[in-house]
Amino acid sequence: MDRYAFAFAVSLLLTAASMPALADQPAWRALVVPASLDDDETIHWVADHGQAVSVVLQALDEIAQSASEHELSITLSLPPGTEFLGGDGSWQFQEEPVTQTVDGRPHVRMRFLIPSNRIQGEPGDRAGSEWMSQTLFVRAPEQIDPTDAFVRIELEHERATTRANLPVEMHVLDEPGVQPEGLRLGLWTYAHSRKNERSAAAMTDFLKTVGVNYLQEADDTLYKAMRSNGITSGGKSHHGVLSDPELKAVAPSGETIDNFNAPVDDFRVVRRFAPSETPGVAELVATARRQDGIASLNLEPTQLAGFHPDAIDAFLERADISPEQFDAFRTTLAEHGRRAHLKITSPEFQHAHDEWVAFRSDVASKYVAHLAEGFRAEMPDGRFELCVNQGFAGDPPTMRGYGYDAAALARHTDAILPQLYYGYGPANAKRSLLMARAWVRELAEQQIEADFIPLVLKRYAGASVKNTAEQLTQHLIGMIAEGAAGAVIYYPEVMDARDWIKVAEVSRQFDKYGSFYREGTRVDDRFAPAHMPTGSEEVSGYPGYTIRVDNPTWHFTAHHLNGKTLLTLFNLKEEQPLKFHIPESEGQTVAASEGVKPAKGGRFVGPRQVGFVVLEQSE
Repeated sequence: MDRYAFAFAVSLLLTAASMPALADQPAWRALVVPASLDDDETIHWVADHGQAVSVVLQALDEIAQSASEHELSITLSLPPGTEFLGGDGSWQFQEEPVTQTVDGRPHVRMRFLIPSNRIQGEPGDRAGSEWMSQTLFVRAPEQIDPTDAFVRIELEHERATTRANLPVEMHVLDEPGVQPEGLRLGLWTYAHSRKNERSAAAMTDFLKTVGVNYLQEADDTLYKAMRSNGITSGGKSHHGVLSDPELKAVAPSGETIDNFNAPVDDFRVVRRFAPSETPGVAELVATARRQDGIASLNLEPTQLAGFHPDAIDAFLERADISPEQFDAFRTTLAEHGRRAHLKITSPEFQHAHDEWVAFRSDVASKYVAHLAEGFRAEMPDGRFELCVNQGFAGDPPTMRGYGYDAAALARHTDAILPQLYYGYGPANAKRSLLMARAWVRELAEQQIEADFIPLVLKRYAGASVKNTAEQLTQHLIGMIAEGAAGAVIYYPEVMDARDWIKVAEVSRQFDKYGSFYREGTRVDDRFAPAHMPTGSEEVSGYPGYTIRVDNPTWHFTAHHLNGKTLLTLFNLKEEQPLKFHIPESEGQTVAASEGVKPAKGGRFVGPRQVGFVVLEQSE
């Protein structure tokens, strides 16, 4: 097996007790993420390879508010042979980290200055920010003696010191992945740019090894390493480049806002600026030119913005709503937010809300068209890509929750990247795959040629629940099987060795079966399995409704290409195998299969697994 540098990003979730500390409660506590989010708190490392996770901090309000900044030191005692490669993030190093060997173990001592606004709530709160973090990179050996298979974390703050040991379990990547051609297998990461040249080279070397071929953004140091490892940069710019101090968005209350969902008043931007002069276009062009010719944004409009008088006048001209009705609508919206349409059931409010969502969708679409036109004027051969929410016309309840039709924005892009985050478990996995199918259908019906490349969910920041490595695999393969041009894993900092090994497997499957998915014809009706489990399950949808998912334990696609048919069989059950009864025809033979066991009249697929069967007609 080839040897690759190991760049494990040690993530710490630090929690503080009250000040002064209670007798039975330490002043500080350190956790390793994602290990400490799991019940067994075990760190899973890939031998001689790398993983990335986030560093976050929590403290009681008394501590967090006692100063604008907090000094503390962290010492990591690592298994013998482990090498520290550096780190960076939201905390400021007070001095360069110092590594010493103590009893054969590397001890890395770091002194930090941590701003209080980087503390994510009190201990036990959900640490929901992905970027308020610190990342530490190390290179670990393949073999670790069981007695040394742990990481010790020691925290010092003023006169208080706490220590914790976390077990380490090593995993071996027996077969490397393959960077698939013609399909994107990417990461939407918040930590990979926190590298020096040494750790960037180590980490991108590992990502290449598991088959990753895309990161959404990169600084110059990371991009240099990415290029040498065949990884494309999505050229993402921060939403702040779109802002203009004179064109702040307006909330339903009439107050100005400047946040992630409304960095600028999109309605007035389109009216005031020529496309090439639109705020943000110059930055998009500069990033695309400096890297791989792609410019992208994460843009998530909302119905809770756009209330400038000019926009209101334009809305009232097109909508069958009186000024008095609109005033009542915006007052209710200001009070109840995105859940207003779920709480207020009067026909007048529902009509006004739907009209406003349609108006905001049109405004957002024109704004995106403005950005795209300005970008393409400078870079005719460049790609303009957009990451958006999951709500679209093919999923009306969710579209109403987010307040705009995300698919309406796709027409002006080269790729649309919707966030298909539907939670955890079989029913939500099934819904995710059905929504991918609906997106592909919607884009085709509107004759939109943009690539569909969804983001999929492993685990939200700070969440104790997650999709297992096998379930993540189902999401990734399911996106491609349903017609996506790729799939991107959101927030990979919460992945561990078990996930990375499955990503390598998925990359090989992308490479092996990708031509069926990209070029084949859907023939599901001809090969639909019989005698399958039925039933339904209700799942939660954003921002607070429920939806029924039919047949939540299985999924199926069939693609025909060059005389062969690929059947992709998804057993979404978490514990039991599932038999797929495949219709047979005379002269039909199995040319190849993977992940299935033959059974009379069909094929067995294991729990949380995906099976592949290639059929051909014998002459």
